[in-house]
Amino acid sequence: MPINYSVAARALQDQHETRVLADRLSELAPPTISAEAQAMIEAADMFFLATADAEGRPQVSYKGGAPGFVKVLDETTLAFPLYDGNGQFLSQGNMVATGHIGLLFIDFERPYR
Repeated sequence: MPINYSVAARALQDQHETRVLADRLSELAPPTISAEAQAMIEAADMFFLATADAEGRPQVSYKGGAPGFVKVLDETTLAFPLYDGNGQFLSQGNMVATGHIGLLFIDFERPYR
């Protein structure tokens, strides 16, 4: 899906003359989960979950489990368990507060994310 660049990001792109590149990269971002991405996601034993609270303060946490702990439900939906861990509920609280999350899956065996 196209990236929604902030005003600050656009200003930096213009300053460094990379707006055209940024727009092209945004166009290349797939709007749905591909079969290749699904295979990689469902084989993953970990990922990083990024959230931000209502004031914009970021939180990034490691999430891990046996391969298959993340499921691709359809071409735009993932499901994964959320454990309370230390009882702080930072990630879950941020997801409820803002609905904005980022997930980073990395295949360390080959350069793919």
